Amino acid sequence: MRKLTIEEFNEIDFDVVNIDYAIHEFGKFCPRDFFQDDSYDPEYHYWRSNISGLAFMKSKCGIEFNFSWYARGGSEGYMEMHDFSLGVDMDDGGTWDIVGAEIIDDEGDKVDSEEQVEAIVSAVNGLEWEDAVRKILPKPDAPVDLDIGKGDRDRSDTSNTDAALKRFSLQQNDCSDVQFTGRLLCGVESADDYCESEDDSDASFRWTNLNLYKTKGGEYVCERILHTLFEHEITKHEVEVCHSKNEIIEFFGQGWLAEHLYERQGFANLVETE
Repeated sequence: MRKLTIEEFNEIDFDVVNIDYAIHEFGKFCPRDFFQDDSYDPEYHYWRSNISGLAFMKSKCGIEFNFSWYARGGSEGYMEMHDFSLGVDMDDGGTWDIVGAEIIDDEGDKVDSEEQVEAIVSAVNGLEWEDAVRKILPKPDAPVDLDIGKGDRDRSDTSNTDAALKRFSLQQNDCSDVQFTGRLLCGVESADDYCESEDDSDASFRWTNLNLYKTKGGEYVCERILHTLFEHEITKHEVEVCHSKNEIIEFFGQGWLAEHLYERQGFANLVETE
């Protein structure tokens, strides 16, 4: 095993060979304490992104090391949640391992664990590991052009390649299922609604999914699912095929969850007039 001082270790060129990660929190959250019956107050919704992992580095001379990293996003909105700040995890729970070398001090003695961590941090600060991490972090959904007008469905849509298309069968409560080939443009989900049961001895939940699809032929399919866990209620499935932005907004409405979907798709919650 090679023995290197911190300075010698920092002079070695390392490449990223692998990035492992785990998503601990990622999405829109609503503190349950603020629920009143089955209502929502958007003021208490916030965003959270908390991701961490390990970066594995290797040099041409065979020396390897790995270290813990973290990524934190903003809490102000959907786009801010994807604006990550990266850092090296120096807490006690972090991982710091060197393989194929031993770090020594100027007298030739093995350094303690704290000094070894300092050596790794010094090496990490000079590496391009952040670029490799950012490549695997979640990306915000790209806004889709929904400015639909006459002849728009005849234009070539490179996003609707056969490789990107799937077969969907959307359930409806009172009608036949809606089946089509296309892709899911966007899906949003409310946080779980907290509701007291009728006898006030148990808790049940309601929540909503809004999904927007685009078919291979250029139509837009809107889906709303009103979930419930109440025994005396049923989950409602509603689907409608739309040809314009007006029709999409008319179906989803102008509530806070619909506004979230409109924001992610890059168009205003406004009905157009002739």
